[in-house]
Amino acid sequence: MEFNNIKTRNDLADFLKIPRKQLSYLLYFKDVNNLYTSFEIRKKNGGIRKIKAPIEELKDIQKKTCRSFV
Repeated sequence: MEFNNIKTRNDLADFLKIPRKQLSYLLYFKDVNNLYTSFEIRKKNGGIRKIKAPIEELKDIQKKTCRSFV
């Protein structure tokens, strides 16, 4: 299946090769504020950079989705 042919949530789960329950949980039950971890790192110039990094489950989905466009 190609990304452009995805029509349903089940199609997306199949495309990503993840359980449908996992996708539904991330989309509908997990609060968006809990999908990212926040932390700060120091810049060379002494300032602070705020980082919001996706949790592993979301990061895996993002990677799989990005690979489909390469």
